[in-house]
Amino acid sequence: MPQAKKKSTTAIVEGNQIAHRLAESVFILMVLVAIYLVACLVSYDPTDPGPFNTVASQKVSNVGRVLGAWLANFLLFLTGYLAYLLPLVLVYAGWLVYTKIGSPAGKTGPLEWFARVTGLLLFVLSATGLAHMHTLPPAGSMVGLKSQRTSKSLTLVADPDTSWSGLCINSRRSAWPKKACRRRKPSMR
Repeated sequence: MPQAKKKSTTAIVEGNQIAHRLAESVFILMVLVAIYLVACLVSYDPTDPGPFNTVASQKVSNVGRVLGAWLANFLLFLTGYLAYLLPLVLVYAGWLVYTKIGSPAGKTGPLEWFARVTGLLLFVLSATGLAHMHTLPPAGSMVGLKSQRTSKSLTLVADPDTSWSGLCINSRRSAWPKKACRRRKPSMR
């Protein structure tokens, strides 16, 4: 006597199979790109050719060959050690695409996208600035150097008394003129 088979509750709806397969493909692609980036960043050599490298040789010792050398040079020049987090971000983005396929799409407006991109840019600027200030040798690279200089100038504007005294204490190491840091006699009016 034939028995009825129980329907699976986890079965993918027929019309949604293409979207599910595309999401799987995006996730697998992101994982592969992340592995390639890790290999390129780990095998980075300063003598490899790159967009910001002035001492480039013709011999490429990067695992990713010329493209890997260029990517590693570009990412490390702009973001420093923060470049090692990019593969994790790519895998996370792939995972988000994979897990969001079955859920209803929420409508996001341009303001929400602008806020997200602004938050990401502020995170990159602050993280590279902190890495540039707190690692030896400085590892925040160009973006970190620029954001560190900007934060110092903003500190001067925000709190001139403590910043001025701090600059005067460190005047031997800084480019501030020593005349400006001399004690001034209080004027009697």
